[in-house]
Amino acid sequence: MSALYLVPLSVSAQAAKDRATAGLSARIDSPVGVAARMMLDAGAVTVHAVSSSSLPPVPGPLQQYLGVAQELVRAVAEASEFVVVRASCPPGWPPMHEWAGRACAAALADQAGVPLVDTCTPKILAADAALRTLPGTEDAGFRLADWMLVFSSAGIGGLRMTTKGLGRFGLPELQVRNVPPQLGQAWTRVLTGLASSLLGIWLNALRDRAESAFAQLPAVLEVREADIARAHDAPVTEGPAVAVRLTFDPSPQDSADSFLSVQPPDDYPASAGEFLASVCAAMFGLREPEIRYQPSISTKNTSLNGSEITFGGSATMPIDR
Repeated sequence: MSALYLVPLSVSAQAAKDRATAGLSARIDSPVGVAARMMLDAGAVTVHAVSSSSLPPVPGPLQQYLGVAQELVRAVAEASEFVVVRASCPPGWPPMHEWAGRACAAALADQAGVPLVDTCTPKILAADAALRTLPGTEDAGFRLADWMLVFSSAGIGGLRMTTKGLGRFGLPELQVRNVPPQLGQAWTRVLTGLASSLLGIWLNALRDRAESAFAQLPAVLEVREADIARAHDAPVTEGPAVAVRLTFDPSPQDSADSFLSVQPPDDYPASAGEFLASVCAAMFGLREPEIRYQPSISTKNTSLNGSEITFGGSATMPIDR
C-alpha cells in the first residue's frame, strides 16, 4: 500500500526531508511521529521535489464544494513546484503508510505555512487540520470520517452514492445506486457506517489469513448506528442491525476505482427502492415522509471519475454526530 501527499513548496528534496524530520520532532511526539521519523530514515517514506507541470491539476471547483478555504486552493493552484511525499507499507493495522505520509507532509507544510494535498480523495487540507487527524495528537483518536468522503451523482433513477478513501486500506470503494434524493443524507450516514463495519471485518480477515495471498470477506454484511459512531470516534450507541449484500464491480480501467455495490439480501421480499427506505427506517427510526429534502447544488463543470457531482440534499460530506 502507498500514500501520496503534495506540499506546494519550492525546496530541494534533501531540504524538504530535513524540514519534515524537524517538524515531526517539534509537532508530533506521539508514536505516530516516532514511526514516521523511522520510516523516513529507512526510506519507507520518500521525499521528492517536482515541477507542477509534471503533476495533474488538483480539481479546484471540487475543493469549493468540499468547503476548502479559497486561500488554500489558491496556494495550491498558483504553486510552480511541489514536494511529493510518498509512504509505503503492507496492508494491515495501523495503516502506517497513511499516518506516516500525512504526518511528514503536514509537518513540512506546517513549518512552511502552506497547505497539503491528500491525493487519495483528492482534497486540500490545512496543515493544522491534517495534524489533528493523526491518532495520538492532541488526544485525538482514529476517525474514519477524516479519511474518507461520500460523493453523490444524479441519475435518472435517483442518486448514485460512492465512497472515496477506502482504497487507502486496500479495499474497493462502496457504492449504492438509485437512492431517492430525500434519502441522500441518511444514506451518507449508512455508507459511512458500512465503511466502518467493512474495515473492521477486513482487518480481522488480514490477521487471520496466515500465509494466504488472499483475505476473504463475507458477501452479506451487517451495519448498525454504532458503526457510524465509531467512524466519528463518538460514543457508541446501541441499535438494530441491518443486513446488506455486497457484489463486486471491478473497474475496466486500472486508473479508476472498483466498487462493492450495496444490494438487498437475496431473501429480501420487496423492491430495491423499498430496501433503501427500510434501511433508513430501521437504523434511524425514520419514515420516508419524515425525511425532508433540501435542493441539491449541481457542479455542472466538476467531475470525479467522469460523473456529475451533486451536493446539498445528498449530503456528500460525512455527517458529524
